[in-house]
Amino acid sequence: MKLKAWLKALRAHFLTATVAPILVGTGAAWYATGSFDLLGFFLALVGGMLIHLGANMSDDYFDSLSETDALNASISAYSGGSRVIQEGLIPARQILVAALGCMVAGSLMGIYLVVKLQSIPLLVIGTLGVFCAYFYTGTPLRLGYRGLAEIICGIGFGPMMALGAYFVQTPGLTATAVAASIPVGLLLAMVLVINEFPDFDSDGAVGKRTIVVILGKSRAVRMYHVGILIPFIWVPGFVIAGIFPAWSLLALASLPLAVKAFLVSRAHFQDSAKILGANMSTFFLHLSFNLLLSLGFLLG
Repeated sequence: MKLKAWLKALRAHFLTATVAPILVGTGAAWYATGSFDLLGFFLALVGGMLIHLGANMSDDYFDSLSETDALNASISAYSGGSRVIQEGLIPARQILVAALGCMVAGSLMGIYLVVKLQSIPLLVIGTLGVFCAYFYTGTPLRLGYRGLAEIICGIGFGPMMALGAYFVQTPGLTATAVAASIPVGLLLAMVLVINEFPDFDSDGAVGKRTIVVILGKSRAVRMYHVGILIPFIWVPGFVIAGIFPAWSLLALASLPLAVKAFLVSRAHFQDSAKILGANMSTFFLHLSFNLLLSLGFLLG
């Protein structure tokens, strides 16, 4: 029973947010250099996952202090936290200790890569990543409560993680790598935005200023629609400019998921139960778009 509770606390299904940018960054490096460091890729992936899991549990711990999860009546796989603290399955202090342990373990892998590669950019990215992972909801900064959640997650799980994976493979930097990291982060930010709709009332009640709370549901859903559209203009634009290979157009095969997310969210953004179809579609849109984009770089 305890193992099941810990698996629930990890919320490992959200690790796609780590896998996607690392694959895109690695694919962009392969496209640029034709080389691949398997050990570096493995350590970047596992280290990133550990820090992400630590962030998940840290978020649960600090949200339990603010009681936003306790007040949330719209619980799903995409919002409301893991609930292990609220259900009394695991003490809050144990969750915090496990969160810090994961972050330390992931950081040690990052330190090894920094020392091995003597990469200052990798050191800066890794340090900022751990900082954001803890202080996303951690006191005293609680950045996710101050209208910065979407920006932090979009940059952290987009350019920072994708370029970090890129620097593990090659010391140089190309326009391809930078441009490829943008839609990764944008789609992740839109995953976060759509997941905030069911949390609207509970977040507002405790002063957690997400973009949906700040803008209101009507304006936030319009911003979300623009956000999921941009990647489908972005990739063809960079193919035409000669910065992305033509194979990267494979990412456009995920368009049906974007269309479904658009239609469901437009019709049901006021309904916390019916909007879940958009939550799920956006989750798989982020994953499939970026897997196909990374495959396009490999083939290119």
